[in-house]
Amino acid sequence: MMQRLNSDFEEEDLILGIDPGQRIGLSIFYYGKEIESSFHSSVEKLVFHIIQVLGGLRAKRKIVKIGNGN
Repeated sequence: MMQRLNSDFEEEDLILGIDPGQRIGLSIFYYGKEIESSFHSSVEKLVFHIIQVLGGLRAKRKIVKIGNGN
């Protein structure tokens, strides 16, 4: 995954965007690039996946943004 990233990018943020609904959308941005875009039908599996991402990637700031489902 790290090979897909440009290490010259200075902003060390991990941003998770969650859009709730019947299918829960998830977008993950790391060092300014989208590294994952997925849909989940189970809240439990999504939470487990988010825990793995937050624990597995180092970043100065970890930001979670939650949409309104529209």
